[in-house]
Formats: sequence, structure tokens, C-alpha cells
Amino acid sequence: MADREMIETRLQELARFEEDGSPVVSLYLDTLWDSAAKREGARLFVKDKLRQALALHGKGHPWHESLAADAERIRRRVEELVSPVGDPPGRGLALFASHARDLWLEIPAPRPFVNQLVVRTVPHVFQLARLVDDYQSAILCQVDSRSARILEFVFGGLAGEEKIDHPDVPGRHHQGGWSQMRYQRHVDWHREKHVREVADVFVRLADADPEARLFLSGPPEPLAFLKAALPKRILEREPMELGLELEAEIPAVMRAVLAGIEEKEREEEARHVRETLEEALGGGLAAAGPAEVAEAADHGAVSLLLVLDGASVTGWRCPRCSWLGAGAPPERCPACGAGEPVSCDLVERLVEKVLASGGDLDVIHESEALAEAGGLAARLRFRA
Repeated sequence: MADREMIETRLQELARFEEDGSPVVSLYLDTLWDSAAKREGARLFVKDKLRQALALHGKGHPWHESLAADAERIRRRVEELVSPVGDPPGRGLALFASHARDLWLEIPAPRPFVNQLVVRTVPHVFQLARLVDDYQSAILCQVDSRSARILEFVFGGLAGEEKIDHPDVPGRHHQGGWSQMRYQRHVDWHREKHVREVADVFVRLADADPEARLFLSGPPEPLAFLKAALPKRILEREPMELGLELEAEIPAVMRAVLAGIEEKEREEEARHVRETLEEALGGGLAAAGPAEVAEAADHGAVSLLLVLDGASVTGWRCPRCSWLGAGAPPERCPACGAGEPVSCDLVERLVEKVLASGGDLDVIHESEALAEAGGLAARLRFRA
């Protein structure tokens, strides 16, 4: 299974892919096949889309030879994957092919893609970019006075588990006087020692994944001991507390963690949108609306592109200089003066251009304010 770093590296390579007029086939598949019918459905989807592509670019078309070679290789690969003995390497697969450019790249993903096949002169990277944007890991530490369970999650799936058990930690008793005080100090020492060991493991895992969401769970007393043992850098990541029993089943734990991740993401998305639109309104390093964002992207000024989930914006692109604009295409490109712009999906082209210039993507799931701005906004490195 590909990890986030590898997927991001491949995404950057694909986004910087320079077109030379040759075709590139981009195929996304949901490979979470739990039945023969789903396998057959995927095979038929690919077969039908390749047939349509070849019919559109028939013999005599400059793309036909390369596209025919890619189609045959893709068919064979998909036949291998959907066969009864096929074993897809992930829940989703992104495949990019160009016989003319000597390109063949498979990227297994930890979650399904929406089935899609696109033929263009550059790789179609939007679904891959969204995967990187949505890629979220989490670490949960469940602790009580004698044991602990630390779980790592990626995309809602369990990626790792560590258990710590100290059954020898003494419990309380009700004898009074000095004996009780000495015994209680003995109990507290053992419990604090246990919690310090738990904290060490949790901190090691959290430091290894600085982007992970952090969660804590447990009875009040051991949880308080645990928080007191955590260093400032971990507490600054604001671990969220969950009301979970240590013996809770993994599916119930995953649901609670996913709900916590979603809550945090929505808070951050709302803050990103608010701050970006306020900055744009004040004439600062931000842009709002398709026209302003396209102009900033054309100058390589976008550091973070905010896209409303499901937004579709009509725009144009100059095939000569790759300049982008919003609305209907003009007769001549205003940038190079020679190209004849053609209509395009502005969102997809903006994502490609921003990623190629080293920017990032943030897909906003809900925002009335961003919708009013045309579904697009951006943080800028500089004013174009």
C-alpha cells in the first residue's frame, strides 16, 4: 500500500508533466471488490471507456497508435486484477499510461476512487489530489490504571496497535492511618510509572506522524496522569478526549475517531475560508472568485487553493501557453496573443496548475460563504 509521502511525490511529478501533444490515459478505479459482480462491473467499465476513446480517436488520428497500445495494456492489467485470483494492492487504483511518452504508473490507494477514465495531453490528477487532501491519520491512546491500548488509524482503517499491561499495579484498600498513607504513595508510584510508560509510547508514535489527529480516552484519574506526563509539543496539538471503554470493539472505536476527525476538519475548514475571504476583501495575500483565483494561478502566486466540494466552474485554457481564465473563451489568448483558448473545467485545470507550482489543495465540504464566492478562493505567496 502506498503511503502519503509516496502518493504526494507521484502527484507532484504528474502535476508537472509537460504536454507535448501526445495522449495520456488516466484511469481511476474502485477496487474494493467484494463480489464477482463488482469485479465484472469494473472490467466492463474499463472496456467500454477504452472503446469510446478509440472510437473518438480512430485510425488516422495522431493519438491513435499510442492510445491503441495503452488500451491493450490497460485491458490486460485490468483483466489480471478482476480475475478470481487477482489481488488488487489497495482499495483504489490510479493508473496513468502513455505509450508515446513511455509512461506507466500505478498508484494503489487506501480508499476507493470513483471509476473514471480520462484521455488528455496531461495526467488527470484531481482525484489523486483530493486523496492527498483527505488523507488523515489518527492516534488514539486509551488508558486505565493498569493497562493501555494505543491505536493508529489511516483513512478510518486500523493501521497499528500497541498494548501495555501492568496487572501488578496494586489497587486501593481501606486501612487507615500511616499505613494507608504509605500504601497510597506506593500505589500512586506504580500508577504514575505505568502512565509514564504509556505516555512514552504515545509520544513516540505522535512524533513519528506530526500530521496525525490525536485522541485520548480513559477514566478521569489515569487520564489526568497521562495528560500531565505529555510534553508541551503534544498538548499543543490539542488531543481530543473521547468517552470510550478500553474494551470497546474496534468498529465502535473507529466510528468515534472518524466523528472526531470530521468535527476537527469542519472547524479548520471554516477557519480557512473565513480567514481567506477576509484577507481577500482587505486586498491582502488572498483571492476570491474564479477570475481572481485563475489570474493568481497563472502567475504562480497560489500557495493554497480552496475548492468547494462539487464545484464546477466553466473556464477556458490556452493550448499554446496554458493560460487560464474564467467564463467563455475569448477569440485570442490575452496572455500570448496567438493561442485560441478552448473551454475547460476550470476547477480541474486550476488544481493541476497550483500543484505544479508547488501549491496545496484544500477541498471544503460545506461553506455558504465560499459558494457565494463562486466555489473558489486562494491564499497567495504574492500579489500578481
